[in-house]
Amino acid sequence: MESLSVAIITFNEAHRIEACLSAVRSVADEIVILDSGSTDDTLSIAKKFGAVCHTHPFDGHIEQKNRILQFTQFPLVLSLDADEVVDAKLAEAIMAVKKNRQADAYMVQRLNHYGQQPIYHGGWFPDKKYRLWVKTCGRWSGQNPHDSFELQPGTKTAQLPGFLHHYSFPDAKSHAEKSKKYAQIAAEAYWKAGKTAYPGKGILHGLSRWVRDYVWRRGFLDGKAGWNIAAITYKEIVLKYALLKEKQRRR
Repeated sequence: MESLSVAIITFNEAHRIEACLSAVRSVADEIVILDSGSTDDTLSIAKKFGAVCHTHPFDGHIEQKNRILQFTQFPLVLSLDADEVVDAKLAEAIMAVKKNRQADAYMVQRLNHYGQQPIYHGGWFPDKKYRLWVKTCGRWSGQNPHDSFELQPGTKTAQLPGFLHHYSFPDAKSHAEKSKKYAQIAAEAYWKAGKTAYPGKGILHGLSRWVRDYVWRRGFLDGKAGWNIAAITYKEIVLKYALLKEKQRRR
């Protein structure tokens, strides 16, 4: 049976990390935490679960998720966020991989929640991610704050049954506040990448996303939550390009 390292980056996750760790400890041979300066009980809770904890100042989601891999001792890694919970069916599938691995990278289906409501439509579903893999087969890439695991060409892949429950936001207010931070991070990443914003670009892109998610992907079927997700996403996109345009103006 292969041994498994579970890798989690954290920052002030005391209110939810226990659920994450409780669900995954049955499949983990080690739990590794890379924290970026938590001031709450995140690390003390993690240590109760036997986690090996390291710290490093936060310099980006992608950077932290790549950095934590150097602290894992086993080649097979399950990468989680602190607000994600492995369900029983997924845990069973992970154990089967440990006993008889048939691929190098496994995709999981993430089920996002708005408060306690699971979201089955719009831009949040389906949400498939590579989260279980042999760490030499790829690395974290993308553009902050939205990361993805980029595989080496020729990597053998498969998909696991079950859900990775993602408790995104407790309510619309926290979503709106987080979206402002995401817009700032994205604008900075766009700026560093040399992207530009023309007048109306944010509105155009925002409306395009709203129509795609709320209408074509039937976000309206998720009720008020579906409306809030689409509306806040629209505002985030508009703000992202407004901030980018302001950086251009100041230059």
